[in-house]
Amino acid sequence: MARRRLLALLRDRSPAGAILLSGDVHYAEKLGTAAAPGGILEMTSSGLNRSCGSKGGLPRAMCEALLRVWHAHREPHDGVSGPVGAATPLGGATVELNFGTIAVEWPTEHAGGNLLVQAHGVDGAPLLRHVLPLGLGAQLEARRWQAALGMPTIFDEARWLRAPVFGGLAACALVLGLGCRACGSRRRAPPAGQRAKLS
Repeated sequence: MARRRLLALLRDRSPAGAILLSGDVHYAEKLGTAAAPGGILEMTSSGLNRSCGSKGGLPRAMCEALLRVWHAHREPHDGVSGPVGAATPLGGATVELNFGTIAVEWPTEHAGGNLLVQAHGVDGAPLLRHVLPLGLGAQLEARRWQAALGMPTIFDEARWLRAPVFGGLAACALVLGLGCRACGSRRRAPPAGQRAKLS
């Protein structure tokens, strides 16, 4: 699996301050685990002009419900993450229109550096934020990505849904197939008067 290969490569190489960036899912979230030094492993941000919550109503309610169900891969808000977004009901996720930024706070002789990763609303206000310390060292960086290898994916969390979903899809396909076959055979049969003339 490509995901495991990538995470194993990051664990083995232990690059300083590495973080995965992703998008195109129509919401923003911070992926990570308290078991990983520094917490955050990935930040997803999308989209600035369309998100699953931007229309409101049923689409927003469904998106929020799905994000609540599938949450084990998401880093919750905690003291490290700061107060921004702590009031959002989805923990380390938001369905608002958003865009992401990364700012580097370079190390000084008095303090180590940090990577400030944020998802902002359209007004520029931070919705999600995380401070990743730079200079953790190779051993802690390796532990970050080893923890990532142990995290459940959204597919692991959805495993219990596979049987009912695929079973339901198969049942729908069967019903539609039988229905279409019955409709087709009725259309092909000649009217009763023509059947009598043919025989």
